Amino acid sequence: RQAAGKGRRGRSWESPKGVCIYMTLLLRPDLPPEKAPMLTLVMALGVADAIREQTGLDARIKWPNDVVLNGKKICGILTEAVSDFEVGKIDTVVVGIGINYKTEDFPQDLEKRAGSVAKDTSVPRNRLAAAVINEFWEIYSHLTDRNFMKEYREYSNVIGKEIRFLEQDVWREGRALDIDDDGGLVVECL
Repeated sequence: RQAAGKGRRGRSWESPKGVCIYMTLLLRPDLPPEKAPMLTLVMALGVADAIREQTGLDARIKWPNDVVLNGKKICGILTEAVSDFEVGKIDTVVVGIGINYKTEDFPQDLEKRAGSVAKDTSVPRNRLAAAVINEFWEIYSHLTDRNFMKEYREYSNVIGKEIRFLEQDVWREGRALDIDDDGGLVVECL
């Protein structure tokens, strides 16, 4: 369990004991700081691949850092980096994930948006956790060639859909057209 789980933009993350998978990877990648966001996409794809392989379920990715099943969020990913600005490189990256494995009770404000993996499978939690790590490392080893982006796009549940996005503290509407090879969402404003 996490005593103070957090998500993007300071949102809280519910972390009950014994029903989820919580993992943190500490990386020391040889990347310039502007490339660090790619690690979030690599983890999202690793989680989706692991769920698909272990359970046969159709895990999808909501750009950039959520994994969903049947339209409900089952995994959140938070990536934070520490940079050495003097040399212009990343010192360390922490990639944290929380997977709703067999969560049944969600806070009222999340009931309609949050789901759980084990609701539809009996795969042991430790096997799924190991598969996530294995898939992450496999994709991470090919980070520089960007070949994994094709599969990431295939798993996307936002391409072709109308979306709302935050741009300079203003909510805007658009249509998600694509995800570029650097992980950026390509949007046509409406």
